[in-house]
Amino acid sequence: MKRTLLCSLIVFCLGCGVSFGQDAKFSALYIINFAKYVGWPSAGSGDFVITVLGDDPAFTQLQSMSAESKIGDQAIVVNKSMNLDKIEKCNILFISQDKSNVLASAQAKFASSNVLIVTNKDGLGQQGAGINLVTIGGKLTFEINVESLKKCGLTAKPALFKLGKTI
Repeated sequence: MKRTLLCSLIVFCLGCGVSFGQDAKFSALYIINFAKYVGWPSAGSGDFVITVLGDDPAFTQLQSMSAESKIGDQAIVVNKSMNLDKIEKCNILFISQDKSNVLASAQAKFASSNVLIVTNKDGLGQQGAGINLVTIGGKLTFEINVESLKKCGLTAKPALFKLGKTI
């Protein structure tokens, strides 16, 4: 009995690991592509910076994917921070679930900075994240908060609206 329970638990955990790994990969892929489908007021100079706030497995995936990608002529740099106050410049701020309680503070800090705030917790799109990753029917997708994008001075290309849900 104990052995069967232990085997079942191991199989369940391994299945979850694959799912979490896939979610991290898809989250990173979405974030890289958001950069291509969102318009910033100016092309910008220097690197295109994506910062992950908190612990999220997407960070490693983003680092790997960014080495092969560019946004226009800009190289993509991926940073990680555990403290919102220490983040100086970024184009995309990805707030991990463990830091989702700082969404309002992040909005206030980057209100006039043309920063796309991306989250991945149910309800954060309605609370003002520009884009919120959500799982619906077992599939990772995203919500776009048009008003939040406007407040940040950002625009989304029409193709993005076809892929996600507008809220």
